[in-house]
Amino acid sequence: MNIRLNFKRDAESWVRRIESEELSVSEQKRAYDFAWNAFKWDCDSASKMVVDALVKRG
Repeated sequence: MNIRLNFKRDAESWVRRIESEELSVSEQKRAYDFAWNAFKWDCDSASKMVVDALVKRG
């Protein structure tokens, strides 16, 4: 199992959701928590994708 590939796939899923749906506050928190976990696992690119999408969304 490739952890980086899993984080990348999940990050792409989060980015699609963030860009196409109106997320509740709890869902935004889950996206942030995902990004933090990706960062802790040294998957910075996956973390950055999600954080950038959250910032862009506002």
